[in-house]
Formats: sequence, C-alpha cells, structure tokens
Amino acid sequence: MEYLKQWVSMVQQESLLISTYQKNLLEEEWSFVKATCPHIPGGEALAANMFCLLATDMLRTIGKYLNSEIDDLIQSMGDVWPPEDTTKHVMLATCRSLQSIFIEARERALKGISFAKTLRKDLEIAAAFSLNSNPRKFLKRLQETGHVCVVAPHSCKHLIFIPGSIRHCPEHIRKLVNMNCSVGDCWTVNSKANSGRVDGKVGLASVGVEVSSPTTSQPPCGVYLLVIRGDGECKISDEWRWEGETVNLHPTAETTITLSHVEVDGVLLIASDPCQLTAHRKYFMEIMGDIVNVESEHRPSNSLIAESLTKLKTEALSLSHCITDIINLVEEKSIVENLVDLDESERQSVILRCREILHQCYKFGFE
Repeated sequence: MEYLKQWVSMVQQESLLISTYQKNLLEEEWSFVKATCPHIPGGEALAANMFCLLATDMLRTIGKYLNSEIDDLIQSMGDVWPPEDTTKHVMLATCRSLQSIFIEARERALKGISFAKTLRKDLEIAAAFSLNSNPRKFLKRLQETGHVCVVAPHSCKHLIFIPGSIRHCPEHIRKLVNMNCSVGDCWTVNSKANSGRVDGKVGLASVGVEVSSPTTSQPPCGVYLLVIRGDGECKISDEWRWEGETVNLHPTAETTITLSHVEVDGVLLIASDPCQLTAHRKYFMEIMGDIVNVESEHRPSNSLIAESLTKLKTEALSLSHCITDIINLVEEKSIVENLVDLDESERQSVILRCREILHQCYKFGFE
C-alpha cells in the first residue's frame, strides 16, 4: 500500500496518458484489495482509507493544475499584451490556450471522479434509519416479519438482526459476518420453533451440506444485516427485550473491535452486496411502514471508512468550486469591448469563439 501511494504521488503531475494509466492501475489494485482484505484483520478499513486518500489527492491535484495553468496564462497575457492593445489574434490565442487547459483538466477530472464513484459504490453498503415509535413496536414488527436476533457477547452497544430466511443458510450468514467481522466465528442456534432440536456450536466452515439444500439456497427477502443502536443496558431492559428467535455469536477480539467501529444513531441496514442495497432498503421500509424514517440512503457501515469517504466528497465539492471560480475568471477576461481595428464580421467571429470556450467551461463544470 505504501509503494502504491508513493507511485501515485510520483505520477500525479504527469501527462494525460499517465493519468489514464494511473486510474486503470488504481482500479485494478482496488479490485485485488477488495478480494484480499477480508482475510486480513482490519484490512477493509485500512484499504478503504488508503484508496480514499489516493482519490482525494487525485482530485486535489486537478484543482492545483487548473489554478496553476490559468494563473500562468493570465500572467503571460499581461506581460505580452497590454489590455489597451487587445487584438483578434491575442483573443484567439488565449482561447486556444484555455481550450487546451480545460480539455486536459476535464479528462483528468472525469477519470478521478469515476474512480471516486467506484469507491463510493463499493464502500457505501449501508442505509441509516431513525425510529418513529417506541422500541417495543419496532421489535415486535421485526419478530412478525421473521427476523432473528444475533447475540454477541461484549457488544451491548448494538442489537443485531438478520432475516429469518437466512436462518439456516450458513454461507449467507458467513458472508454477512465476514463483511464486518473476522472469519472463523462460531454460531449457537437457539430455535423456539424447533424445541426438540439439540442446541450447539456450528462451525461455519463445516456446514456446507445445508448450503447445498435447495430450500435454503436463495432467501426470498435478501441478505442483509440490521444493527440497532443500544445504550449499554438495552439488552436487559423491558423496552428492548427480544422475545423472538436468537442466534448466538461467539466473536473473536477482532470481531468485537470491528463492531465497535460501527456507529449508528438509530437503525443501520448493511447489505452483503452493494448492488442490492436499494432493493433491501425498499423492502425494509415496506415491512416497517411508518415505524422508521430514512436518514441516509447510502453510507459506509464503518465509521472510520465514513470519515475518509466524507473527506473525498468534500474534495470533490472543492474541485467543483475551483472550476466555478475559474469559469468566472475566464468570463471576466473574455471581454471584447477592447477589440481594436476589427470589422463587424471579425468581431463576431471572436465573440463566437469566446462563447464557445465559455460553453466548454460550463459543460466541464456541470460534469
């Protein structure tokens, strides 16, 4: 990761060709890291923070490039051509220089924003909700819709639920647990509905028989995790007492640490597949009705990742403000009242060219 960071810093000021290669390489590295980090304790947050930092630096460099090039152009205009001697050739030369700068900046910006969007899509795997009613009504609705409570020692900060449809789908459960917790956890299954069944620890790596069962391969309501904010005493108070089915999780130290990085003020829905988050969010809102309100449709589940992603979004907004300021500056400099010794046709030609450049600048800003 450090080598990649140094390499990105080295090529940051290079040409458009290098910028394209940089984006492609970062996307390849990100795909590799996504597949690797689940096997490294704390790897997801470490990798996400690093790549958000790289994307932030890419956008910041584009803003610096624009400011530097425009400042140099304006300075050269003032040194070579005084304002009272503005001619057609001066204006057209300035337009060509501006066009070249904005084409380069636009290509770099689109590549940087594209990579930032990829990070956002992969990292914003959760949706946040607030409660409109008392906890008893909310928990009763979860029980009526077949949700199962995951009991994890040393995690009184949260209540955790999974859909009942994946109750006997160890592979689906494993994916959810591994997404936010470490690999190798064990589960204890307590089913009130199956009181004659013997309770015991089930190693997730050794229950492939149930996974292959046709009745448990595709849960109808999706694969997601619900995390509800607790107050330290919520699991024993009557208001937060769960009377439905439970699954006991025996977490490792890494699991406990990871859960501590999940911050939520109300209810957090975490999808196993980012592409399915919208469907899971709509399903959850449908079964809950007016019991919950959507606070955030997309957000990371890990507070450490959320902070880095927020910085990336802030830098993207800063770049848009930079582009806006430069457009205003270009508009101020594109004054044709000082054109001298031009007939009306040449004057209109210069005006159209200046307008074309401004349109390109505004298009870049909107993009």
